[in-house]
Order: sequence, then C-alpha cells, then structure tokens
Amino acid sequence: MTVAAFYYQGNDWNKLSDDIMIDIATNAYIKLLKTDPEHLSASTELSERITAIAHSSERTYAQIHAAADEIAEKYNLPYGIALPSISEESQYNPILARGTPLSHTTTVNMTELAMRLRAQKQVVRNSWEQLGDRSVVVIQTEDGPMVYWENHAGNRARKFIHGIEARMESSMTAEAELKAINLLKTKVTERQFRCYMLNNAFVERSPKSDLFYFFRKGLPVIAFSYHGYEAGKILACLCIHPYGYFEFTHAGVMCPTDEVIGQLLLMRASEKKFWAKAGQWSPSDPRSGL
Repeated sequence: MTVAAFYYQGNDWNKLSDDIMIDIATNAYIKLLKTDPEHLSASTELSERITAIAHSSERTYAQIHAAADEIAEKYNLPYGIALPSISEESQYNPILARGTPLSHTTTVNMTELAMRLRAQKQVVRNSWEQLGDRSVVVIQTEDGPMVYWENHAGNRARKFIHGIEARMESSMTAEAELKAINLLKTKVTERQFRCYMLNNAFVERSPKSDLFYFFRKGLPVIAFSYHGYEAGKILACLCIHPYGYFEFTHAGVMCPTDEVIGQLLLMRASEKKFWAKAGQWSPSDPRSGL
C-alpha cells in the first residue's frame, strides 16, 4: 500500500480494484529499480512455471531447466536464465550483474568470510584480510564482540571444489564451451590461443595503458604492471562476470570461455569501464584466485 500510495495521484482509493493496485505497485517497482518490464514478465512467468512443477507429482531439475530455456527464448534472452546450481547436498545461488535479465546483485564491501557468516544470521561488526594468509571477522555475541578467523588455504580449496560442483549441477554443456573456444580462436592470435589451450590462460598487453592482462579460464583477470617495477607487480585481480556468478565460488553462470571473451572485448573497448565493472581483489585475497 505504501508504494502504491506514493505513485497514485488521485484521492478516491475505494474505487481502486486489486488489479489496478497491482499495476500501480508494479510500475513503481519498475521505476525504482529501473527494471525492464519484459524481464519482470519473464521473472513472473518463470516463478509460475517453477511453482507448477513444485506441485506436480514428478519433479526434476531437467523440467526446471527446460522451462527456463523456453522462457528465455520467448523473451529473447540470448544468454538464457541463470538458475541456482542445485544438488542433493548443496545449492549455489547466482549473483547477477546489474542490468542483466532477472538480476538481483548485491554490493560486495566486506570479506568473503564475513559474507558467509552474515548468511548464517551472524551479526558482523567488522572484517579484514590479514597478512599471514587469513581472514578476520569480528562478530557480535551475547557476551560481546568475538574475533573469528579462517586460513585462506582452506577457503581456496573450498572455492575450487564448490566451483566444480556449481558448474556440474548447472545447465552448462560441453558443446557450449567448445563453441565458445572456437569463437575465442577468431578473437586472439595463434600464440595466445595455443597458450590458452595449454595453460587455460593467455596474456594481452594494452597499447593504451601498457598494462598486461592475464585472462584466465574460470578465474579473475590478473592486471600486471612494469611501470616503476623492474620485476613487475600485480596491481589487482579483476573479477568480472558479464552475466553473473555462483555465490562463494569463482564459477560464472556462463560457460568459462564465454566469460573470457566478454572480459577480453570489454578491456579492448574501454579499460576504464573494465576496471569500473570489476571487483578488484588484492593478490592476498582468496577471491583473487591466486
């Protein structure tokens, strides 16, 4: 009612039907969040389809994937619809980039350990990365503030394993990845492509900034500089997923090489936007993938 009241300019509320109220609230939502009405329709239809599947006697993940594919085709969503990666033991929720269909991204301004603890309903007061390869979080308890820490080695191993699980339980296919690899071959030099096939990574120097970017399959891009550093220095690891990623993993919701192509083309087109769109992690942060 509050949202509808903000947008309704009349004063005869008794004549407003439920449908009109829903329309007013929907328009308010679209304006406030700058959501494409078509994307909102796709989201609503997907929700209805999944609800129907949930109430059926036989339910499979394949039915949900098929429904998502049909709706993506109907609403002309070229990259499909990113769904949570679900298995019997775990679930990885996709975090989608702003402006993408069905996006619900959040701003990351804390350590990943703090994000996990907050998801467990812990009250986080502060968090930081500490030399010695560990994350430190201060949480509020009934007995006052308590310091909790975690070594990065365990976190890196967990992210690696969870990334594998998320991709394998998603709707990605080997055929889609092979198509992306063939497309990448047309975008890079023969030497870069050979390096990618042998090492899952290749480097490209920007003629504009003279920075070197290491594009890695399934991992953040390493930005490397020789400006003032004889042996070179890692400036940051740039985590950018054109569509979105599975929470607490390095796995994007697109095929890995599709993401590499998106990163490469954005860097070539506008380094400024490339840096602005990316999460910028230090090499010591487990989210850097180093």
